[in-house]
Amino acid sequence: MKKIALLILAVLLAFPVMAAAKMKISGQKKPEEVTEKDGVYTVAPQGKMRIQLYPAKGGVAVLPDMEVEISAEVSGSGNISLGCHIYNSKNQWKASAGSKLIRVDAEESETVKATIKINRADAASVRPWISVISGKVNIEELKLRIPGGLDAANLKIAPVIPGWQYGNMSRALKCAEDKGVLEIVTGRRQVVELMSSLQSAKDGDVFKFTGNVTGKGRLIIGLHLYNKSNAWQGTTWVQVPIANGKVDKLPAITVKTPAKKSAVAYIRGAIRVTPGSSVKLENIQLGK
Repeated sequence: MKKIALLILAVLLAFPVMAAAKMKISGQKKPEEVTEKDGVYTVAPQGKMRIQLYPAKGGVAVLPDMEVEISAEVSGSGNISLGCHIYNSKNQWKASAGSKLIRVDAEESETVKATIKINRADAASVRPWISVISGKVNIEELKLRIPGGLDAANLKIAPVIPGWQYGNMSRALKCAEDKGVLEIVTGRRQVVELMSSLQSAKDGDVFKFTGNVTGKGRLIIGLHLYNKSNAWQGTTWVQVPIANGKVDKLPAITVKTPAKKSAVAYIRGAIRVTPGSSVKLENIQLGK
């Protein structure tokens, strides 16, 4: 069986997408009502009080009126519901939203899902929960993801600038394309990195970023540097604020081999959308 886990979309870039999660438990009256072995929780309420489990730490960034998808791997027999706790920007609990009753009748693990609308104007993050109302249910996994966002599940298939790709740890609340315009919205702990294909380069070459950027927030634009063996040698970054709703001019960056590094032979363009940004990118190009 799998260990219970929380799919955390709003994590710092240094952390993995899937992280084992210790669960908080509410509604338990007797020790035998909830047992845990190898990360699998068996829940069997003995009274009228439902028993709820949710991650003790972590939170997924959201925007008001957004929909989130909660799924769980469960087995056994009983009635459950899925939902999420809603927190404001100060990580204060503000509300809870849940699904209708879901019936579980499965000897082997099955996936159950619910879509929850975040209907609070002060919503900033959420944590998923699962409540066992009656019966005896084994809970192997609990996940939360944002449909239409960017996460590990869709990095390879999400809309992207032609000829570019997303860095492995890119996460966003929204990633959508309409008539050639790529829209990216990041939560307060999310970053998206777009990377171009490799291009030949040498010291002194000047690479120019062109295109249209509108919205709010901040970009960090640069060049990843590689030697002739395609080994990474460092990155040159330029801060690009979005003033008055647009970027007037994207930067031109000169290639320079970092001190004590091998000579640069290739570059890869990089555009980072920083936390709390909402941008639209159109006709983005990189060339000498």
